[in-house]
Amino acid sequence: MAVFLVTGASTGIGLAAARALRAAGETVVGISRSGREGTEVADLSTGAGVREAVAIARRHGPIRGLVLNAATGSARDGSVGDLTAADWRETMAINLDSPFLT
Repeated sequence: MAVFLVTGASTGIGLAAARALRAAGETVVGISRSGREGTEVADLSTGAGVREAVAIARRHGPIRGLVLNAATGSARDGSVGDLTAADWRETMAINLDSPFLT
């Protein structure tokens, strides 16, 4: 049985993708930082977290497809001008590094 790995699967597009794949009869492993909506928890902002997510999915079978949807907004609590270097780095790690590493 092959598996689809869906990151950012607890809300929005990721949740819709996971639901659509399941409705089509596919096996889906959803990943999120929160663990909401029946997803597995993994922090995709690090290489170790990405490896953990892939390992979780592989427990259910070989990975057939990926929906790389994990993302975070850079100005969650204010304007872009209020961002710290740490906020910026976290945003880039989640939005850019995690798809590359996956």
